[in-house]
Amino acid sequence: LRELNTMTFSGNQLWGGKPGTGYAVPLIAAGAVGLGKALLLGSHALDDLLNQIALSDEEMSRTGIHVTVSDQFILDADRTARGDAPQNLPSGAWKRECAALLPKLLQWKGGGLISPKVQRLAFGGHTAGAAAILEATAEIRAGTIERCIIGGIDSCIEPRFLAAAAARGVLKTGVNPGGFLPGEAAAFFLLERQSAAQSGRRTVY
Repeated sequence: LRELNTMTFSGNQLWGGKPGTGYAVPLIAAGAVGLGKALLLGSHALDDLLNQIALSDEEMSRTGIHVTVSDQFILDADRTARGDAPQNLPSGAWKRECAALLPKLLQWKGGGLISPKVQRLAFGGHTAGAAAILEATAEIRAGTIERCIIGGIDSCIEPRFLAAAAARGVLKTGVNPGGFLPGEAAAFFLLERQSAAQSGRRTVY
């Protein structure tokens, strides 16, 4: 937990206080925003997983990947509250921007990964990861895929997000101690049948 430099200006302008605190991934995505930040956070997390499980090209061809990112609802709520027209809300632009996220993530590893059989990108809140697990489980049981890489990527420390969250009264600040602490993270794990994990000599959690 540390002081967020991105909040120095916003803190003074929005509530007349000190910069807020939050959780920031050090070095990896500092200074990046939007798709760039999501790609940097996600690529390092995916790389970490693939270094541990070492899927062969043949295994990857029978693997799915489900990734969830934020739906930017706080930005939408802030613009709506300020009277912006619906077509100016950021969600549509964010979804179009994220169309490049999965292809770029898959290109990140070395010379690029063998394209997973099933690829899904979802936008949602805290339950989006659970929905991805349910979808992947159904696909594995149906035989569509043999395993699935599931990941989540989110950042709540970008300046425009912090300004919107503070304006809507949901950010923890010196004058709003009941708000949430912003942060960012990315995590990936592999979902497969226990028998497959054991035959591949992968650690089962």
